[in-house]
Amino acid sequence: MRARIWILPILLSPSLAACGGSESGGSGGIASTPPPVPVVTATATLPVASGFRSPIQTITGRTPLPQTVATTAGTYETVAYVTRHTFDTVGAETGQTAQFANPAPLRLTVDPNGPAFTVMWAQGDTTAERKYVGRSGPALYNGGDDFFADFGNRITAYYYQSDGTAGQVRTVDVTRLAAYGPAEPAGAEFGAALKTSANTDETSSFSAVTGLSYVSYGSWTRTDFFSDATTRRPTGSLDVQFIYGQRTVPSDLPASGTAMYRDTTGVLQLAADFAARTIGANLDYPEKFVEGCNCGDGTGGWDGNTVIAGIKASGSAPIAADVAFSIPLTGFARTPVDADRANDAVAPVTGTFAGAFFGPQAIQVGGLAEILGENGKPLSDSAQTWAGVPFLLTRP
Repeated sequence: MRARIWILPILLSPSLAACGGSESGGSGGIASTPPPVPVVTATATLPVASGFRSPIQTITGRTPLPQTVATTAGTYETVAYVTRHTFDTVGAETGQTAQFANPAPLRLTVDPNGPAFTVMWAQGDTTAERKYVGRSGPALYNGGDDFFADFGNRITAYYYQSDGTAGQVRTVDVTRLAAYGPAEPAGAEFGAALKTSANTDETSSFSAVTGLSYVSYGSWTRTDFFSDATTRRPTGSLDVQFIYGQRTVPSDLPASGTAMYRDTTGVLQLAADFAARTIGANLDYPEKFVEGCNCGDGTGGWDGNTVIAGIKASGSAPIAADVAFSIPLTGFARTPVDADRANDAVAPVTGTFAGAFFGPQAIQVGGLAEILGENGKPLSDSAQTWAGVPFLLTRP
């Protein structure tokens, strides 16, 4: 199964520059800010090579971030981009298909006390229910921001050396959770295979971000395996990107007027005409070229260039009765060839932005974007693959 890299254009935190953003004051929350959580001091000695001082880390503060749909209890329908991978009898991938699903066969239950997310999948004769729980991840000392057990909190940590050498304080907003194997049913913690029958097992992973008051996004992957006395091979896999939240009640969608929606970087803009029941999209993703350096000179540099294709695409579509939409996109991609930019390669693209309105009076929008190149496959470059890229948008 191919790896997915998310370069999502709306800034939630440095760890996930995703197409959804931290909400500015005045956007409206679902509930009042929860009371402060008592600080539970946690100290951990981090692993180091023998003969070195041991760095020690202590969590000294924990404050809840503004409440979002990802930290509010509830069960939600989703809009999803589903990629299915097929394999032959020796485990070689034979192909993949991708499509939007709205509503999707994936439902999500949020339990902020875990924090925990339960994925419920039902499509045809395939059903699954998997619960993923936040656990402490890599230490701040090592540069990781993955204190998943503190999802939705601002963490202050102090780290120092075991010999008493002075350390430093670091504050991190934990806006992303990732789990590599479900907590329930038991047996697949942190990447271990979950046995599903005498000859079959699965691996799965889940990730989520805090998102906005009424809408957020996540991903779920699952791969099934068959084993016999000599081999273990994949038999199928799912790769699901999804949007979820408190969808606008159809009767609460404005009956007149217009509204503009933007992600925090301005990459995507939407224009809704509620009287005409239409919505338009304008995607303007900037191209970028970063020249690499040669590694053979002993400086520790890196080879190769970073090439990010710029995309300009637009389209419009009706707003459905369930406040969902699917906007066909047309435009072009401009791919840098070299640093002087005079020889940029320009090619047509097509695509779709599918999503829905969320919150009272359609205050927010969430959706997923697919951009296809001339070969009919999702556009891919040094930054990401445009196959279900999530966006969260608000009114300015």
